[in-house]
Amino acid sequence: MPSDPAIRPESGFSAQDDADLREAVALLEQDTFSETIMNTAGKFVGGGLNLVTRFVPAAYRANGSAMVADLLAKAFDKVVLTIDHDGKGLTGRRWIDAPLSSSWIDGASAILAGALGGAGGLATTAIELPVTTAFLMRAIAQIAVREGEDLRSDDAKLECLKVFALGGAPSGEAADTGYYALRLAVAEAAPKLAHKTIQDLLPRLLAKVAERFSVPVTTKIGSQAAPGVGGAAGALINLAFVDHFQRKALGHFRIRRLERRYGPDAVRGRYEQLRSEWLAARSARGPASA
Repeated sequence: MPSDPAIRPESGFSAQDDADLREAVALLEQDTFSETIMNTAGKFVGGGLNLVTRFVPAAYRANGSAMVADLLAKAFDKVVLTIDHDGKGLTGRRWIDAPLSSSWIDGASAILAGALGGAGGLATTAIELPVTTAFLMRAIAQIAVREGEDLRSDDAKLECLKVFALGGAPSGEAADTGYYALRLAVAEAAPKLAHKTIQDLLPRLLAKVAERFSVPVTTKIGSQAAPGVGGAAGALINLAFVDHFQRKALGHFRIRRLERRYGPDAVRGRYEQLRSEWLAARSARGPASA
């Protein structure tokens, strides 16, 4: 049993790290985006997520994952792969020391882009989505740096891309799949970099991530295209979309930080304990809290 009073005997983690891990569980397991969609766009269409997505255009339904993969590839190429090229990107000290409120993508950016997308329906959403994705890629990279990632490494850069897979489960997969199951499924598409370059791994990883990222993207497109959803609702939808992935990024990179300190097995074991507690508490609160 640890003798350090700062270590929690039941977990072997420091009190602060245990609290950080507990918060990460909530960040990674809760789907705040779907809840916002049901509360915001649902009232316009008189139903839930299934009714919202019927407004997605046929072209996207037929080729959505490929379109999303191209969207992610361009954002990854323009944002993450160029971060440290000029010495002024996220790996600079000014980003590490900056307060959280100064995030490059802030609430105002999300609201403005969402208002544009919602006001013009499908036409403006097609313009807004690549902008929002690039903003979001930058925000995820910033969170990674805050949690101790070295974005000069290819491994850390790929982890930024993997965050987009934490948006939802593809058709045929259980919707309540936990974080570690999702993480393992994505990791299988990108084995360790020992004998491969980042360019070797990108095509397969992009396809796997796009399969999952297309779930919230489809919901976002359908919501902003639904009749009656204007600029104000579009702004709320986009803000929820951005907030959702920032939460996933914070949880994911916090887990990786703790794994570097305590080891992957210890962190996963404690995570699963805390997840069970979180699920039990959510169940006790009832469906409204899910």
